Amino acid sequence: PVNPFVSWTSFDLKQRNRDFDKLGLPSRDNNISKVDISVQYVPIGSLANFVISNIGTIEDLEEKHLIPKTESLVREQGKTLNVAEDIFNDVIQINMQESLAIALNEYLNPMGLRIMSVLIKEVSPPDHVQTGIIQKKLRDQEAEKEISELRRFTTEQQKQVEEAKAKTTAAEAEAKTKKLLAD
Repeated sequence: PVNPFVSWTSFDLKQRNRDFDKLGLPSRDNNISKVDISVQYVPIGSLANFVISNIGTIEDLEEKHLIPKTESLVREQGKTLNVAEDIFNDVIQINMQESLAIALNEYLNPMGLRIMSVLIKEVSPPDHVQTGIIQKKLRDQEAEKEISELRRFTTEQQKQVEEAKAKTTAAEAEAKTKKLLAD
């Protein structure tokens, strides 16, 4: 027999994932890049009663707290970038992911969510920054090509100098031989 006065609320404690597409990431140079990130989290079972009593469902917790806080923190993290291109630096990306996870955990742990990781999936800088990055890469490739060409030329010149030295040494040896034979 089931008690008709008791109701059950299921609380799924499996790991979840929330994707954010094209979040604005402003940098100090007044450019706004777009980033796609993924937040992996798990509900904290011991706080299930708190969540149900004060917030509602896990989906409500996600909508009311996870989404707005993540969007806000991403904007704040962007302000640490001096220029938009900095987001392509691996160390900066790793630091940003870690600091986002820490800040989200500080905010969301008491509410019933544990952030497992924050992952930057894709970065799209503004068009003019993208063009500048491409031009810089082309200039770098051209400089590398010129350095390589200079090395090849230097090697060729050294080879010619060595050949000339060898010919001079051979000519001197032949001249000595002729002089000895003439004496």
